[in-house]
Formats: sequence, structure tokens, C-alpha cells
Amino acid sequence: MQLEREKLEFERHKAKQLLRREDEKVAIEKASFKFREQKDNDEAAKLKKYADALKGTIARQSNDPLETVAFFRSVEQLFADFKVPTELQAVIIIPFLSDRAKNLVAKMEPGKASVQ
Repeated sequence: MQLEREKLEFERHKAKQLLRREDEKVAIEKASFKFREQKDNDEAAKLKKYADALKGTIARQSNDPLETVAFFRSVEQLFADFKVPTELQAVIIIPFLSDRAKNLVAKMEPGKASVQ
């Protein structure tokens, strides 16, 4: 009888430990998910902030190939002035590219089209 009680107590203790571990795993997963979600929201907010700041300052790229160098120099200077993070620059500039340039970017591998 005493042995059975000890077995039951041991099993109860073991079950509590297992439940505690599962609760800890769930808590870690929740924290991880919240961190990723916050990071994604922060990146989206950062992108929106810089895009809005540059919206009125970047002129649309001309179709004239001779003006291409001047366009990119101007944009690079604006990126430096506004301290735009490198990882956001490609995404911000795409709406201002000429149709031909947008088509070329669309044909690139996604990793190359968004990272310098």
C-alpha cells in the first residue's frame, strides 16, 4: 500500500514536471513569435517612414539613357542625406524607376533585386 502511494506520488511529480516543461516550451514559442512579429512590424514601419520621407524628393527616372547616371547619383545622395539603411534602398527606389528599368529588375533573381 505504501509502495503504491509512493509510485502514485512519483508519477504525479513526474507529470507536473512534464507539464511545467510543456508550459515553458509554449511560453518560449509565444515569445519567439511575438519577437518575429514585432521585428516584421518594425521593418515595415521603418520602410514606410523612409519611403514617405523620400516620396516628394525623388524624381521619376527618365527614359533618356544619358540621364541614368545623374538619376542614380541623385538618389544615392538622398539616401545618404536621409541615412536610409542599405537593405531598404532597393525597395524604396523601385517605384521611381522607368518602366524599362522596372522590367529589368523584375527579371532579376529576387535576392539580387532587393539587396545591394
